[in-house]
Amino acid sequence: MMVDQQSKTKKRIVLLGVASGMIALLLAFLTLGFNEFYKLKLETINKLETQTDMLIFGVGPALIFDDKDAADKTLESLRSDRSINRVRIYNTKGQEFTSFIALDQDGDIHFKKDIIYQNDKIGRLEIDARYAGLTDRFKNYIIIVLIIFVLSIPITFVLSAPLRDQVSQAVGQLSEMTSSLERSNKELETLLYIVSHDLKEPLRSIEYFTTAVKEDYFDKLDDKSKDYFNRVITAAGRMRLLLDDILMMSRARRMKPPDEIVNGEDLVNEALARLEGKIKQVNAKITISKEFPMYKVERIWATQALLNLIANALKFTNNGQVPHIEISPYKENGIIGIVVADRGPGVPPEFAKKIFELFQRAVDRDVEGTGAGLAIVLEVAHRHNGNAWVRPREGGGSEFIITFAKN
Repeated sequence: MMVDQQSKTKKRIVLLGVASGMIALLLAFLTLGFNEFYKLKLETINKLETQTDMLIFGVGPALIFDDKDAADKTLESLRSDRSINRVRIYNTKGQEFTSFIALDQDGDIHFKKDIIYQNDKIGRLEIDARYAGLTDRFKNYIIIVLIIFVLSIPITFVLSAPLRDQVSQAVGQLSEMTSSLERSNKELETLLYIVSHDLKEPLRSIEYFTTAVKEDYFDKLDDKSKDYFNRVITAAGRMRLLLDDILMMSRARRMKPPDEIVNGEDLVNEALARLEGKIKQVNAKITISKEFPMYKVERIWATQALLNLIANALKFTNNGQVPHIEISPYKENGIIGIVVADRGPGVPPEFAKKIFELFQRAVDRDVEGTGAGLAIVLEVAHRHNGNAWVRPREGGGSEFIITFAKN
């Protein structure tokens, strides 16, 4: 697998070198071609001006004496000039006096000049010309470019050999590191699952027997023993919550790729339905926007992340005030997501990032929770190629934002 990757990398470097050379040659060819065309145009115009003066000098007397044969002999001298399509001589009445036609079609340059004799206009000369020799010049350039290109391939191959070896070696090392990291991640996910799942069995035994003892012998204990006993029960309950959160985090890391298009309002309604009891208990006021876009998400986990954000907003309030939560779509610079805004105590700036780390909290342990909820939100966001963060809300409180990849 690694050898194949290194071989592919070497081929790509060679192809990149050849492609770069082709592009450079093409640009050089276009630059030279434009320059040659511009030079040829100036040369042709300058030559036409000189030829016009010479023709006027030759056909002027023929016009005066109405000698068409003399004019024809003068124009016949143009036959060897490949740039001339046709020449026409007109008298003062605008009638054609004589003409020379090598190619009866309009040229690239149309040149006109009055024929003056002793300050009097005695006729007019018109020339149609083309850029002769341009095709030949371009053929020569193409041949030169092809020769350079053919020669550049072995040169590129030879000169790129050290670079190919270095890059190939770096790719091999990176591939090893990536494979090692993937193995470590899988081992960590497996360990998280085993720890959270298997430790629940002895924990259930602890909770069962402590409950049985409390029911049968609690009244016989003194106050100090009762306090110790309650501490054991509380610690066991907290351990169960921690194991549940670890299990949820391990499952979130094995989440399948987002594959469902869901309306944001449906996600909000599902999360609120699961929190209905808590919302009624605290008499919370919930305001929901009606302008949610469609999101490509893993529906179950997107709903769970949103539930965690709403649950936090229900939990953290100012001095027992009724929670007032606003849920709306997030859209900025082409990024879409959902905003859960509250009127709680807010999050100190120094904790804005820390609270999204596993088991990190900005409050004391008296507030319900383990500190894993926002870490799960961030994990879900990352699995959707999005992000999650918190910012102060104008007027007090916080705005928690989760974003998803665009559809």
